[in-house]
Amino acid sequence: MKPAKTTYQLPVPIEEFAQAILRWYSRNRRNLPWRHSSDPYRIWVSEVMLQQTQVKTVIPYYERFLSVYPNLEALAQAEVEEVLDVWAGLGYYSRARNLHQAVQKFVREYQGRFPVEYEQALELPGVGRYSAGAVLSIAHGLPYPVLDGNVSRILARYLKIDKPMKGPIVEALWSMLGKVVRNPLVTSRVSEFNQGLMELGALVCTPANPDCPNCPLSQSCGAFRDQSQSSLPVKVRRSRVVELSFVSALVRMGSKYLMLKNDEGPFLKGFWEFPRVEGTRIDDASLGRFQKIYGLELSMIFEMEPVKHRITFRKLRFQPFEARLLGNPPIEGFSWIQIGNRGFPMSAYIRKIMEQVE
Repeated sequence: MKPAKTTYQLPVPIEEFAQAILRWYSRNRRNLPWRHSSDPYRIWVSEVMLQQTQVKTVIPYYERFLSVYPNLEALAQAEVEEVLDVWAGLGYYSRARNLHQAVQKFVREYQGRFPVEYEQALELPGVGRYSAGAVLSIAHGLPYPVLDGNVSRILARYLKIDKPMKGPIVEALWSMLGKVVRNPLVTSRVSEFNQGLMELGALVCTPANPDCPNCPLSQSCGAFRDQSQSSLPVKVRRSRVVELSFVSALVRMGSKYLMLKNDEGPFLKGFWEFPRVEGTRIDDASLGRFQKIYGLELSMIFEMEPVKHRITFRKLRFQPFEARLLGNPPIEGFSWIQIGNRGFPMSAYIRKIMEQVE
């Protein structure tokens, strides 16, 4: 016998639920730069940047990105290295690569426009149900649901879901929200409704210390009724944090540094870096690794302060040092680069190191 299919429904009529969200949003919506436009491109860029990143962090990057690439055409004409350079510091760089790849597809197949068909939007690199629903509902007013971290948190508490938010539970919530946005009241104002749900999660139904007394849904919220909001949603086990240590060599020639492009990964792929080897300190062993791996014969001029950096589940520690090059550097793979030059994307950790020498 098959297990019963997981389903959810709101404890109040859809119209009552929607009106509460819409009224609250009209009074409390933040003045954010991407809300000044109905251009699908600008909305799409904001949604991509907001994945895994807080609003206050995104705003300056969003404004800088659009000052360089104000429309699809400008982004389509750029090289991916240039895009990564403008994106540098925001993290999760696969987002920028997917953004650039998707624009190429726009130009080839959709006359340079974000597709209006939901299934076509899902074919774009980096675009899933959430991104497709967000762009199509906010830019075009089409009745597609959104289920991001904020909305999941609201529904976990509102419906009092006491299981991890994954698998059949997530699918059931997508299904329920699909019915909600097809309600005539919600369909007519789906852009505001979807943004209102996400805004409520960002400002009121926050991960810690939710402001339940000021929530428009509190009177029908299951978690608020029995004061279980602090224990919901049930946390999903996260990937184990991996700690990695490297020694980085800064070889200077005037105002330029010897760098190479990371073409392999598993992180910071496509970015320019100082040559680095695994290790925690500068000694004969680490200097020997520079020669063995890169063909670089180095001696230390002075040791710099360690730099720490986090990339998803990886904690990285870099021990930089200014080095003297003994002999000529290998030609293949290396370039002399002035830090900050356009077209040579570099991670924020490079900028942290450079703060010690500028």
